[in-house]
Amino acid sequence: KTAPTAAFKTTSLEAKTFKFTDESTIGTGAIVSREWSYGDGLFSAGNQLITEHTYALKGTYYVVLITIDRNGLRNQVTHTVTVF
Repeated sequence: KTAPTAAFKTTSLEAKTFKFTDESTIGTGAIVSREWSYGDGLFSAGNQLITEHTYALKGTYYVVLITIDRNGLRNQVTHTVTVF
């Protein structure tokens, strides 16, 4: 069995607000869970394809997307965002 390949794109909406759009591809099973970690201690779980997050402070944050398929196989990817 093959795990999904986690991928997402980041779009800056405002100075401290970003939109994250899942672009993951499935492996041998459908993706049933996406967990987003925004790098500032906050996260969202479920199966959101698109999520937005507003940061309170300036800095560089590591955003992680973990994808899990129906077979329990997982993959993750990390991007950085910089808040000015």
